[in-house]
Amino acid sequence: MHCHNCLTRQLTNGHTLYYHAAITPVIVCPGQSQVIALPPEDIMPQDGHAKQDCERAAGKRWLATHAARVAPHGVTFLGDDLYSNQPLCALVLHHRCNCILTCKPDSPPTFYERVAFWQATGGMAEREGRRWHSRFTEVTLVRYINDVLLRGGDDALSVHWYDITVVNATTGAKVPPIAGVKIL
Repeated sequence: MHCHNCLTRQLTNGHTLYYHAAITPVIVCPGQSQVIALPPEDIMPQDGHAKQDCERAAGKRWLATHAARVAPHGVTFLGDDLYSNQPLCALVLHHRCNCILTCKPDSPPTFYERVAFWQATGGMAEREGRRWHSRFTEVTLVRYINDVLLRGGDDALSVHWYDITVVNATTGAKVPPIAGVKIL
């Protein structure tokens, strides 16, 4: 059973899997337990496109439809590496919003070549903080660079990059880092 809005995946046994998917944005606020659900955007086959829709295209459609309503409230969009690219970042800025996006070290490569250059030449700032957690001290190391070009070309966006590493000061055990985040 399927409909014209189903996405499809070919299985190794020759059968076709039909399914639906959507992005489901929410508004969250630090220190608040309430979450406000925003309208979802379906990921579905698009007319005239040979390739199936994707999460990134659905995100662009959602921004085009809804960003003007949330922009006056000073929202910052959060996203994973999938959204960490110049076209989507430019669209967020066009709607007068900000974003914090995870960026894997191999995506985009030009960006991380620049980060490596700044690190090698001493252009990376570092800050360390310590916090007591009733049984151990947590050490947080923040490394950051401001105004790194996101990609090559004259129209490249300038973004901020940071990396956070948290360790237990007693054992040296790392808490999983929030690495490679760009802030616009």
